[in-house]
Amino acid sequence: MNKWITEFVLYAVYMIFGAAWATTGAVMPQIMADFNIDVSHAALMSNVIL
Repeated sequence: MNKWITEFVLYAVYMIFGAAWATTGAVMPQIMADFNIDVSHAALMSNVIL
C-alpha cells in the first residue's frame, strides 16, 4: 500500500511542476503588464494562482 501512496505523491508533484512551468510561460507576461511588476514577483503570483 505504501508503494501506491509514494507513486501517487511523486506523480502529483510531477503534474504540479509541469502545470506551473506551462502557466508561467503563458500567463507571466500578462501578469507583468497588468500589475507593472518584475519577473520574480510575477513568477510568485503565477505559482500562487496555480
